Amino acid sequence: YIINPLQNDDFKGYEVLDSAARHARFILSGEDHRFMQFNSRMELKFMQYLHRFGVRHMIMELGYARGYVLQQYLNTGDSVWRSILKATTGKKYMKMYQAMRDWNRSLPASTKFTVSGIDVDRFTDIPVLLIEQFLPDSGIPSDLLIPVEAIKGLARYTYTINADEEGEGKVEEDSDAWEYEDRGDFNEYRTISNFIQDYDSLRSRFKTWLGKDFGRVDTLVNSLRQYLKWDVYEYTTYQ
Repeated sequence: YIINPLQNDDFKGYEVLDSAARHARFILSGEDHRFMQFNSRMELKFMQYLHRFGVRHMIMELGYARGYVLQQYLNTGDSVWRSILKATTGKKYMKMYQAMRDWNRSLPASTKFTVSGIDVDRFTDIPVLLIEQFLPDSGIPSDLLIPVEAIKGLARYTYTINADEEGEGKVEEDSDAWEYEDRGDFNEYRTISNFIQDYDSLRSRFKTWLGKDFGRVDTLVNSLRQYLKWDVYEYTTYQ
């Protein structure tokens, strides 16, 4: 079967999957992370193919925070969500996200799709940037000032090191290995650890201050806890 990933309106070659797609409730798709450009094109095309059989929800290998931002971007196209994604996403996957948004906007309301991220948050960039979005810039209680300013400072630093001058993410080419930059000029791990410690001791104060946004922030703080645990188990089977 010959499948052309560049033609999203041509599903020739997919016929072999029609029967399974028509009757399945859950469909799993694998990929090889070494081929970002191919993966991004095939993920979009496969979702468009499955959409013809009633699939309306895409569960992606993303942490909760990235899944939340992506869904907000698909829903609204708002510049805030777009800037967070652009700064933390390679250009090839960003093109896929933009294509997903354009496609979803073209669909009738009853057939639009949603996305969710259910993986462990293995990176701090989007959880930190998203927490900043839910923390007011003014009226910060005096006893919360230090942890709030610390996480806001980390968010600004995170955006700076992740985005180029145009706000595009610096991660780009296909690679057979993931390389992490040494951020020796800012102790990210200690900042997050100290923030969580302060947050836990002042949780009731955060809840009162944040009101309706507290639940979202609380979930994102748990995303950062996941990252810290992930980091502790680095290079082990537990990770």
